[in-house]
Amino acid sequence: MRVVIWGLKSVWHSHRYIHDGFFHSFKSLGYETYWVDDSLANSEIVKKDTLVIAVNVAAKNLPVVRHANYVLHNLDSQKFSEAGKVINLQVYTNASKGERLLTHGVMWDPNSKTLFQPWGLPYSEVAFMQPTRGSDRIEYWVGAVWNNKLNQGNSHDISAYKAALKNRGIQFRRVGGTRWFTKSGTSEVKSRRLINSSPIGAAIVGEWQREHSYVPCRFFKNIASGALPASNSDFGRILGVTGIYANDIDQVIDDVLNQSHTKRLELVAEAQEAIKKFTYEESILRIVGCFSN
Repeated sequence: MRVVIWGLKSVWHSHRYIHDGFFHSFKSLGYETYWVDDSLANSEIVKKDTLVIAVNVAAKNLPVVRHANYVLHNLDSQKFSEAGKVINLQVYTNASKGERLLTHGVMWDPNSKTLFQPWGLPYSEVAFMQPTRGSDRIEYWVGAVWNNKLNQGNSHDISAYKAALKNRGIQFRRVGGTRWFTKSGTSEVKSRRLINSSPIGAAIVGEWQREHSYVPCRFFKNIASGALPASNSDFGRILGVTGIYANDIDQVIDDVLNQSHTKRLELVAEAQEAIKKFTYEESILRIVGCFSN
């Protein structure tokens, strides 16, 4: 099968990492895969029997081609009625509906042709790391600290996290966001090493994400990097594994610090086994399977 990842190849946007994950994962699975920017000049690359991955922030020039199949995130699928099969791709929350494809975290709604699943982990288990026995007194936060008018961001909770760490003699250091990964040349490998050296490695989320059970990519990446499954939101309901989850950020930090190295190894091994179901390669297999439903 021929695959086209449409948009964001050379545009610095947070969703670019998702397209990057799809691109490399489709290729690793042996598909003939292309990644292009949202430009009219690239329209001819979408042919019949092509599977197209697209998102609303980069689809102004996305062509509708008869007998091509589309996987759309936040796009009006009715506009693609003349195409082949179309499925909608949405992140998993507690509002997701349909039939469960996994015990936790993945649902398929055949009525709306919508697959609900976390974005998950862009790389495979070969990149998994074990917890370090001794860690730095620097907590690296790889990614964005943000908010918006709908108060969907994490800035308030990160401020509380930073203050709680400081009270325990741990320095909070933010690295990352789009600029860090793409323009400075810092790789995923280096980001995992920083997370692995961090004493906590918790996936702290804002109120909106906590209330809606939204699972950020950070949670999966931190576990793959050897961090404990820990958060101020209960992601154990989605992974189906034991972890350190509490609304109280101070409690999360203390519970992580109080774990023995043996217990850390046990919890991380269990969580890493669970997140194998949420790699991009597994996500792609589910997407392909949904086209046959």
